[in-house]
Amino acid sequence: MPTSFEIHASPVATMEYRHSLVPADEAIFAVPDHGEPAWICVDKANGQLLPADPGSALAGLLVVARRLGQGLAMFARDADILVNGLPAVPCSVLTTRDAITFAPGLLHYVTERFKPFIGPPSEDMLKQKRTCPCCQLPFEPASRVITCYCGQPYHWESTESHPDKSGRLDCFERVRKCLSPNCGRAMTRGEETLTWDPRDL
Repeated sequence: MPTSFEIHASPVATMEYRHSLVPADEAIFAVPDHGEPAWICVDKANGQLLPADPGSALAGLLVVARRLGQGLAMFARDADILVNGLPAVPCSVLTTRDAITFAPGLLHYVTERFKPFIGPPSEDMLKQKRTCPCCQLPFEPASRVITCYCGQPYHWESTESHPDKSGRLDCFERVRKCLSPNCGRAMTRGEETLTWDPRDL
């Protein structure tokens, strides 16, 4: 499940930064998923989050695996950092829609960018003999699948992917919401999307 976390500055400027906020596309801090914390500091002039060395950072951010999907671990090093209005503990796991105040008047939101996997089933899917929740048929090496945010795969065969096959399995085209009992999210057609956009506030 290709995902990445982003920290977005609040779309509503506070008095401290009303005249100096950076443009919206520069007010996003992308957290790379490379197995090491991304250390950050704040530009006091405009509120922008910037990469920092571990010795001078306000906090560290690390993408971690969870039972369903991923989370964003935050290692807070400053006593003034708030998470959802409460003092941050030294280590917490954040999820989409969590609010972080890195400095007084400087509010950011956590969101996740998701791009569904499209292609042949993984070795794990084949070893586990996973089945499509729509047609209940197992995935085969020649199948083409698309995954939901939760990781649930669906058949998505087309004339382009399987030109010589007459009985193509296009289960994804028949579902609007994920059929996994722990999910129920709206399905996306392969486009990269934010799981939640802070501008919708």
